[in-house]
Amino acid sequence: MKTRYTQIGLLAGMLLFATAGLRAEIGSGSYTNEFNGDVNLWDVSGTYSEDLGGLSLDYILNMESSGKFSGQGKVSLPSFSGVDLSLNADYSFNGAVSGVGSTVRVSMTMKMKGSGEVEGTNFTFSASATEHLSPDAANQQLTGTVTGSESVSIPLLHKHASVPFRTTVQSALPAGMNGTWTLAFDVSPIGNKYSGTGLVTLSSGKTLPVAVTGSYAANTGVSKLTLKGAGINLSLTGLLENGQIIVQKLTGKALGQTVRK
Repeated sequence: MKTRYTQIGLLAGMLLFATAGLRAEIGSGSYTNEFNGDVNLWDVSGTYSEDLGGLSLDYILNMESSGKFSGQGKVSLPSFSGVDLSLNADYSFNGAVSGVGSTVRVSMTMKMKGSGEVEGTNFTFSASATEHLSPDAANQQLTGTVTGSESVSIPLLHKHASVPFRTTVQSALPAGMNGTWTLAFDVSPIGNKYSGTGLVTLSSGKTLPVAVTGSYAANTGVSKLTLKGAGINLSLTGLLENGQIIVQKLTGKALGQTVRK
């Protein structure tokens, strides 16, 4: 009976030793991981051209780290209700990127005003539109719908016309932007605590610096990290092994988008 207990004790000790060997050591040095799919991150900054119900738009969009954006563009309207206008004017827009992973949404509101002359008579033009778009990683496009209306008034002729429109939109995303991103950081342990710095690198090549803090649990080998930077606040739980981040859980916000893994 004693021999049996001894064998059981040895077996338990071996299992305990093997389990301990599977635990990740406390992190120290450089670590990287690439994310995609349900944890995509999108920066839709770029140059765009669109045709909305006869309106031709050209604009440059610069997205802030919060996911919001605003700016101005150029609108042209060759004709309206059969009348040649050759209108060229500025317009303003604002919007935001929100959502999570593969269900990210880009919403934009546009306001347009202009004036010109047709056949020696002055006219005024106005339009408004709202876009609801989604990134399409496979085709590297923003796709969705736009609704709005456009109006032209010719006061001297006592003429006014307003036309609503609804159409689909397909705009090419900036070169390289497909939603994937890489997290890379360097950490130094102080006791069971971490401090360090890192970079979030988007598929377009844009980099966003983050500060890294956290802690290590020796009994599980699990590291819990907080990553903070402009527009980024993420919590990561996982193992730091052989220069890689084995992610168990990732939550938070980045570039106006919810991150959840």
